[in-house]
Amino acid sequence: MLLAAAVAGLALFLWLRAADDITVRLREPGQDHAPPPATQTINPALAGQTIVAPAPATRPGTPSGIAADAGGNSTGNSGGGGGGGIWPQFRGPDRAGFVTPGDPALGNAHLARTWPATGPRVRWSVALGEGYAGPAVYGGCVYLMDYDERKAPPTAPGDALRCLSLATGREIWRFAYHLKIKRNHGYSRTVPAVTDRYVVALGPKCQVICVDRHTGQLIWTRDLVGEFGATVPDWYAGQCPLIDGNRVILATGGPGTAPPLSVGGERLGEGPSSSSAKTENPNSKTPSAPSLLIALDLPTGHVVWQSPNPDAWRMTHASIMPMDLAGRHTYVYPASGGVVGVDAATGRILWSTAAWRISIATVPSPVILPGNRIFLTGGYDAGSMILDLGSIWPALSPSAPPVTDRPGEGPSSSKSGIPSPSVALRLKPGLFASTQQTPIFYRDHLWAVRPDGRFACLNLDGKLAWTSPPGTNFGLGPFLIAGDLIYLMDDNGTLVLAEASTTRWQELARAKVLSGTESWAPMALVGHRLLVRDSKRMVCLDVGPEGG
Repeated sequence: MLLAAAVAGLALFLWLRAADDITVRLREPGQDHAPPPATQTINPALAGQTIVAPAPATRPGTPSGIAADAGGNSTGNSGGGGGGGIWPQFRGPDRAGFVTPGDPALGNAHLARTWPATGPRVRWSVALGEGYAGPAVYGGCVYLMDYDERKAPPTAPGDALRCLSLATGREIWRFAYHLKIKRNHGYSRTVPAVTDRYVVALGPKCQVICVDRHTGQLIWTRDLVGEFGATVPDWYAGQCPLIDGNRVILATGGPGTAPPLSVGGERLGEGPSSSSAKTENPNSKTPSAPSLLIALDLPTGHVVWQSPNPDAWRMTHASIMPMDLAGRHTYVYPASGGVVGVDAATGRILWSTAAWRISIATVPSPVILPGNRIFLTGGYDAGSMILDLGSIWPALSPSAPPVTDRPGEGPSSSKSGIPSPSVALRLKPGLFASTQQTPIFYRDHLWAVRPDGRFACLNLDGKLAWTSPPGTNFGLGPFLIAGDLIYLMDDNGTLVLAEASTTRWQELARAKVLSGTESWAPMALVGHRLLVRDSKRMVCLDVGPEGG
């Protein structure tokens, strides 16, 4: 037994020594704080470990830990250097893909309009497991879902939610759990959602974890496959969690196992009910109605509601988008067989259509347009489409009679009574479409990289304003807009800066900033720190005037 203990100790020492230039100590969840309440749900297979790096040395009277790395600003939004500003989820503060001066992401930061030939200054870089997961930023910290490929104890190989300093790139903590998966065009490819207290992340095989933002302590877990019957999409999960108020909204696309709850006196899939809200049993495996979307209570992970899924539509790589419509707060989601609009309060399907579906992979998320319209696009010759919900406005009003979702009848069926929006516009893929990245709606135009690799600007009448010239091929790379600037990345790590003009393509600067390949992950911009990555490394660039 002593020999076994010595061998285990030596293995642990060698693993820690090989870590990315940090010294770490292990902390079991609950060591620094009281353990989670018994009503919170934790799957033992996902309990994992929190690995914490010691705080850097500080002078007397200065902050330590996260606050020290964040420049003493743990929740600031000044937009300055390392500490201020937030990019708390997929596509930024408003899930829109663009920010403007004064927004929580930028604050008062000034951005350079050109760079030297060497490009913006690299503030730091960090090695990652192979993948395309993008970062979220909150309180001077970068949160990233990663995969540890090392075959060494105590937690590798497995998923790892990492917390890094935005100022220095130093790892502050990581929460990791064992999960051995095969490489399939990389591993991780989702963006966490972050609040002042919580970080929620979705792993490649649809495991959901919620941890304390400051400490990395595990709070709750959910397994979308084991608990809700979800099917892991080809090339692993790509949807990014949505935190909306005190709830986490996720697409499951499965038959479900948790019992349906009564919310506000109205049972999911039924008419008004006088029953009060029920309490979920976290360990229940009682079969329930199929669930296309679910809402979880953010502090506990308990199911609040489940949407019906009578056609057994599956999860895609797209993410859920919020939409306010006819006095209702709703969610829009493109599943494997069509698109649905779901009531945020109850989970009821308000509308659906099978007019839009992509047989191979649905990757871009819906883009909400003015006038109760929704823009949808994709690759594989899908082209693009605009749905018009104006024709079904009366049926969506909160005062309209409730619609009963009938098991066995598809949500697009006329028998179900669920309205279907009209198709306002269809566009061929050669004119305007996006295979992987979600287009941006900005200044009354849509912006995206087309399947031919050229960046394009489209007005809402379906007419091109302009395209980038031949030879400016961005492949499947990401893009974002900040004020009057566009940042675009190509497949091989070349970053281009252009004008966000609706009348012309105007390139301002370009530089090779990444040395790897497949630089497809969504970027994040906080202050004048731009976070970009290729398949195996993330880099923090200073895109402010002093960053040249």
